[in-house]
Amino acid sequence: MSTFPMRHEADVEHQEGALLSRITTTIALLAAVIVAIGAPFGYFYLMLASDEGRLRADANVRSFLISQVVSSDPDMWKFEGHAIDGIISRRFHEEEVDSLAVRDASGAVMYQHGPAKQPWPALTTVRPIYDSGHVVGEIELRHSIRHIFPLTALIALISSIVGLGVFFAVRMFPMRALEQAWQRATHDPLTGLPNRLLLADRIEQAAALCARSDTTFAIHCLDLDHFKEINDTLGHRAGDLLLTQAGERMAQCLRKGDTLARTGGDEFVVLQPDVRTPDDAAASAEKLIHAISRPFDLEGHQVMLTTSVGIALYEKSGQSTTELLQNADNALYRAKSLQRGTLHFFDKGLNERLDARKKAERELRAALATNQFELLYQPQISLPDGAITGVEVLIRWRHPIRGLVDPDEFISLAEETGLIVPIGEWILRTACSQAAKWNDLTLAVNVSPVQFRKGHIAATVREALEESGFPPDRLELEITEGILIADTETTLNTLNEIRKLGVRIVMDDFGTGYSSLGYLRKFPFDKLKLDKSFVRDLGQNPDADAIAHTIIDLARTLKITSNAEGVESQTQLDWLVQQGCGEAQGYWFARPLTYSDVDQFVAAFKPGVTKAEEGGLSSAEASKNAGVVHSALRKSAKSIGG
Repeated sequence: MSTFPMRHEADVEHQEGALLSRITTTIALLAAVIVAIGAPFGYFYLMLASDEGRLRADANVRSFLISQVVSSDPDMWKFEGHAIDGIISRRFHEEEVDSLAVRDASGAVMYQHGPAKQPWPALTTVRPIYDSGHVVGEIELRHSIRHIFPLTALIALISSIVGLGVFFAVRMFPMRALEQAWQRATHDPLTGLPNRLLLADRIEQAAALCARSDTTFAIHCLDLDHFKEINDTLGHRAGDLLLTQAGERMAQCLRKGDTLARTGGDEFVVLQPDVRTPDDAAASAEKLIHAISRPFDLEGHQVMLTTSVGIALYEKSGQSTTELLQNADNALYRAKSLQRGTLHFFDKGLNERLDARKKAERELRAALATNQFELLYQPQISLPDGAITGVEVLIRWRHPIRGLVDPDEFISLAEETGLIVPIGEWILRTACSQAAKWNDLTLAVNVSPVQFRKGHIAATVREALEESGFPPDRLELEITEGILIADTETTLNTLNEIRKLGVRIVMDDFGTGYSSLGYLRKFPFDKLKLDKSFVRDLGQNPDADAIAHTIIDLARTLKITSNAEGVESQTQLDWLVQQGCGEAQGYWFARPLTYSDVDQFVAAFKPGVTKAEEGGLSSAEASKNAGVVHSALRKSAKSIGG
């Protein structure tokens, strides 16, 4: 049976409020006690000190005067008591004290005024009587302090009333301010959820309780996928509303005892106690993912979101709060990198993989700083006449240890880290500079969606053209539909700005997105490129044939060029030529060429093929044309060792 306490969020908040109330009450009580006791005690102390001071001064004076009398007449002590009475009565006013006694050296009372025993409370002081420096007796004075008590009692009554008022004033009025200060210190101001400070405290409590139970607890780290795009597009007000609604939905998914905290931005953390198996944590994470997947209504805007969740389980091995949160965050990063809208558990190997990623990022930065990147060019062939129309620039990484690294292994990392922006600028500037001497060849450059979001792509293109002197009408920028999905209006404005420079815009990987036809209506692209996933099965898969045929016909209808990438067989080439595809590229023609090889390839390539009739080629003509193109390219590639 688990001994782990199950506390609902409201219960925890109530306990924290009760604690704050007890603290405030204690402070108010102390203030009231100080007021109620301080005034009468102070008055009593001052009066007592005053009376005691006067009594001591009186005793000193009397002792001094009697000592002088005794010194002038040493035989005075031999007289009867009435002699002393006469001396005292002539020189002092006994009414100034309640009791006065004079004793000789043996302690015998020589003179007594007032009762010998003064009723309590009374002040008593004794001073010696001297004769030639020797003590020959003493004088004792007593004075009642009862006269202080009536006024002290009155002051105490008044102070108690004032103290009661102080208690309620301190208890009631600052309470709200203290509660607000507590709320600000431990809760997120936007959503009202616990913040990182309060979350850390509860994690430490959970760890302490977990040590005495047979269960563990889980940390869920999650954020809202693509929240930044929504915040930038619809505004911060909509973003705040989204965060509030998301927090409310997730709170509804919590069990009794769970804690939901907002730790910053669109990041949330759930502390889930009483976890017996990983399946318990996974089930809770699935509920959170499902809750966020439902549409959000942001002041009339319907928004669909996903959330990714990273989960770390407490292992009872002395893990700190920081380590747990870091492990869950690493698992979140892994979930987002694999597939957004999913969950991923932290494992010890994950840190090793993340360390490897950080190392790769450092190496990628070093590669950019030390010119380890190289450019290759893949020829683009006009299928109607077999001419080389242009080249597409491709990047490779010349790693000092691993050798030549393909872009598939580092482009995604460059996009995630934002390094794709400076890398993309380098590609554009270098390629334009190298291609400036190739007459009539177009230059196709791929542009990442990150460059559109984070880089000033239009300005970069303009500067690259001006620096290199490369003709704008020979430059083609290849974009994917991912660029248009994030912010269509802003992206279209940027594309139009680039188009005004004279640059051609190409839709890459056409047909693999969600709204290709809609984008064609919004922006007049100059070329459509069939994704190689369609080209791979041409002539073998009827579905691939139908899709490719439709795209080629669509391009012909819109009077724009169609390009098939990834051509690697004679069958694919025959099919494309027969369907009237405008261009093709791929390993079947030539592998990517270095800068110096492009000149040799172009010079060696002379197919001598006539243009096809408008509207396509006959089967015989297509076969002949394909054979000529293939033969010419093979001959060209062989002549340069390609």
